[in-house]
Amino acid sequence: MAPARTCDYRAQTMLEKLAIHGFKGFRDEVEFPLQPFTVLIGRNGTGKTTVLQALDMLGGLARATLGEYLKELGWEYADLPHLLSDSRKFGTTATLSGGLRWSIELETRRRPGVAEESVFRGDGRVMHRTGRNMERDDVDGVTERVMQTLTSSWLAAVDPKSDARRYPDLVEVARWARGIRGYLFLDPIALRKAARADDDLGRSGDRLAGFLGRLKRRDPQALERIRARVAKHYPRLAELDAKPGQYGWTNLLVTERWGKRKASAVTFNARQVSDGLLRLIAVAAMHEFAVAPSLILLDEIENGLHPSILQGLMGLLQELVESQPGTTQVIATTHSVVALNFVRDAKQVLLVHRDGGGSTQVTPITKTEGFEKLRTHFDLGELWYNVGEPRLLGEAR
Repeated sequence: MAPARTCDYRAQTMLEKLAIHGFKGFRDEVEFPLQPFTVLIGRNGTGKTTVLQALDMLGGLARATLGEYLKELGWEYADLPHLLSDSRKFGTTATLSGGLRWSIELETRRRPGVAEESVFRGDGRVMHRTGRNMERDDVDGVTERVMQTLTSSWLAAVDPKSDARRYPDLVEVARWARGIRGYLFLDPIALRKAARADDDLGRSGDRLAGFLGRLKRRDPQALERIRARVAKHYPRLAELDAKPGQYGWTNLLVTERWGKRKASAVTFNARQVSDGLLRLIAVAAMHEFAVAPSLILLDEIENGLHPSILQGLMGLLQELVESQPGTTQVIATTHSVVALNFVRDAKQVLLVHRDGGGSTQVTPITKTEGFEKLRTHFDLGELWYNVGEPRLLGEAR
């Protein structure tokens, strides 16, 4: 029997550090800090998207089986381990606020599945599994042992209601993991589609119209709040509407005003709306989730946006985090110097790069060579572009 622990259920949990090993470009374990709003920069092919994918997979394994998750993304299991890894096992460790830590390691290519998984609070282990052997300790120090084949994280089996008293730490980690939302590519083609009512935007934004339709029925003022957010950066936007169609489908309508007269307003269906405006609407809509996500993942946020609007997008993302402090985090990637100029705190920027052996590394930009001195002369974007990554990483002499 394990020693008894006090029940310390945290309503708010944030990701403070992430460690990745053996996954795609990460050959050896790399650990790095994360802020409530974090921006990943670096050249193509260094591993920025891989960081997002590693986190997205954590969420997927806490909601579904490994097979279901791989099918949803169209991935092959054999493509996930680093090709030159010695063990061919791969995994992640998420260090959360309040002393919680969750690690999960997946098996070799020949034996796809979860090899080992643990949850700790401080130095005390809350849950552990090796293969089919599983055990977890409740708040009274009673150990439950189970033997079964489970092709997901054990967190997928945690019940927030029935397990809340005995296993509050597992409930909290499960709540955090299930709240991860990966929008790795907000596809304009998908954003334009009609959709049925939904509580989520869909991975590629394919449920945007349905999300706005349900939101409109639940809270008639919500669409106006979204419009107002976007209009700060796109003043021509006069109205947003989610119009019911046949058989339960909803269509997105956008009204723009091209002059001061009322007659100058024109309503477009989503097929006629620009890619950038659709992406702005999607990000502005993320402020209106009924249940706030724990972590939002966005890839290449500058796509389709004029540089003058990028400041607005960065502001929308920062406001999303600040409006729900301690609840929602955002991690995004960018190649844009302009977007990086509008990051408020250099601590929010991580430089993703490859070492001499081709393995992905992650370095806070504040820890790069000569950063403090250089920062007095450059905005973040100009520093990254003009000084260059080789010099920042101490590779140029």
